[in-house]
Amino acid sequence: STSFHQLEEARKNESVYHYFFCSPVFPSISKAGYTTNEIWDITSESNHFKEKAIALGGVDLSRLEEVRQRGFQHIAVLGTIWESNDPEKSLSDIIAHF
Repeated sequence: STSFHQLEEARKNESVYHYFFCSPVFPSISKAGYTTNEIWDITSESNHFKEKAIALGGVDLSRLEEVRQRGFQHIAVLGTIWESNDPEKSLSDIIAHF
């Protein structure tokens, strides 16, 4: 696996990896000021690409619909769990809604 910070890099190199993180999709929750100008929209990518791509960065319950609209089938969450007052509930809610 690896992480890509630009969609073009992911397109060029996705065949090398079983899966990869696309990051940050949104401004980071746990890393203040960590953001990007990259627009992670993979709706026009192949199904093979989508099966490997994992949205990471700023993913929380309120953004799950937008993540799907951008073509992602998989997510990774960190800050939304770490920064939560009730991490178990936060994780449970995300699993139930995604």
